[in-house]
Amino acid sequence: MLASEVMDESVIFLNDTAKSLYTYDVQLPYLKRANADLEKELAVNGIQIQRVKSSAITVDAGVLTLTLPADFLMPIRLRERFVGENDNQWVDMIEKVWESTDDYSGKTYLEYWAFRNNAINFTGCSVDKEVLLEYERNLSTFTSENSTIDSPVIKQYLSARTAELCARYVGMNIEMATDIKINETNPAADALIRLFILEGQAVNRVRRQPFNSKRLEVY
Repeated sequence: MLASEVMDESVIFLNDTAKSLYTYDVQLPYLKRANADLEKELAVNGIQIQRVKSSAITVDAGVLTLTLPADFLMPIRLRERFVGENDNQWVDMIEKVWESTDDYSGKTYLEYWAFRNNAINFTGCSVDKEVLLEYERNLSTFTSENSTIDSPVIKQYLSARTAELCARYVGMNIEMATDIKINETNPAADALIRLFILEGQAVNRVRRQPFNSKRLEVY
């Protein structure tokens, strides 16, 4: 599914199906914002579409930061092993608020990690290691109407949220934006979270708070 299909639906809420005012170029920045809002909320709620596992990442001896995947958003868990070991030899690492400043010379395990300044930091160790990273990922990036979206099920929310933002900031129509938010965006958001939670019940997903909380309101 393409971004154009989302924007073709958003103009229905804006009464501009001909896209006379709300062209793809006009809508695109607000679609990006809608996508960013969704991305954060899926991560907060632990939704499985966001959760991925990296391949083994080599960390050379003495290196103090992890090379992050391109779609990295937030870390969940790290494990380590010696280079060349089997998949059943991964060892859990321990998250710290601050990375240690201890001397790593002679250490053969990274052992600890800290996420700070959008980087995963280590104390370091004296041998090469491999790290397995479980993390929350970014959703697909929209660069044009031809960009693809991650899943068809997020279309309804993205189109409603895009329309809401366009009405507020392009049309400067606060009443229309509020109506779209109440009648389209919030119901679509709640339905989407319920759907993903039902799909993830086998791994005991728990909704942490309503999607339409004030944290997501844009004024």
